[in-house]
Amino acid sequence: MSKKQLVVYSFLALGIGAFSYGLIYWQKPLSERLFQDYSSRLNRVLSISIKAPKQTPSLPQIYWRDYLKKEPELSLSLLDSITLKHCGLDQLVFEKNSSLGKHASADYTLVWHIDLITGLQTCLANNHLDAQLKASLQHILETKRAVINVYWHNFLVNELSIRHLWSSQQAIGKNPLPSYRALATNLTELSHIHGELVTSHSINKKQLLRLSEKLQKGASILALLQELNATSAWLNKVTMALDARQFSCQESKAEYDILRNILTKVYTANVQDYLAELDQSANAVINSLSPLMQQSHAELLARASAIHLEFKQANRKHVKQWKQILDSCT
Repeated sequence: MSKKQLVVYSFLALGIGAFSYGLIYWQKPLSERLFQDYSSRLNRVLSISIKAPKQTPSLPQIYWRDYLKKEPELSLSLLDSITLKHCGLDQLVFEKNSSLGKHASADYTLVWHIDLITGLQTCLANNHLDAQLKASLQHILETKRAVINVYWHNFLVNELSIRHLWSSQQAIGKNPLPSYRALATNLTELSHIHGELVTSHSINKKQLLRLSEKLQKGASILALLQELNATSAWLNKVTMALDARQFSCQESKAEYDILRNILTKVYTANVQDYLAELDQSANAVINSLSPLMQQSHAELLARASAIHLEFKQANRKHVKQWKQILDSCT
């Protein structure tokens, strides 16, 4: 290999290495990139060593089957359904007993339950029904109406688009608030669907299916909780390091000026802005989650609220630490 080729290959290797490093860096969560910059500047000025905190899982492993409620076993024979063909019940029973019906998605299963309730109401309005069959249909209808919240509960647990909220590890962007406000709006709309279901035993099928699609493509609650967790850990690390350093502006005016520069141009301008977006995102999501999932996902909801509270406490402690430093120098 000639000297010229060696130089070219060396530059290529350096370029590939730099590109790989840059790619890895920009794939890191924004909280990690912001706090690495913030902490490294403090380390240089104060001669301290703030290291990245260990990452801990935001949520325990979720066993969705444990969240399900038992549904009543109700049956309508195929023979009975054939006699009720004019009500449309025959088609509903065939659908449920087909291979597709047995493996239908949670949203379609919920729609099927509501369609059956509607079909039963229509059939019972027919005065030509056999008395025994009519009594059987009345029992099924009353039972299904009584457990409509069980069907809704199991929909919330089984629906893949809702599981996605608690399991997707998609990255959060620089400005997450619009995405989480959109998620909060969708969750509120889902609560309204539940309200309509309870009061009128009806459901807007297109609206429900459209919402399932939006939730599947939308922001992740788990990703938000992971960022809240990570930033809380970073804030606590930096706060403890600043507290232990016992900085005195009387001893070093130059250090104090640099610290103020880090505070205004790094923490306030970059870190704090991002933290504010996370806080507002968490407020929006948790407020919309509470009425919707306080029964079906109580443990997850409690964990989300606890993570948000820890985040707010870490923020307050950090601001208080900076205030102590600034007050000591005025």
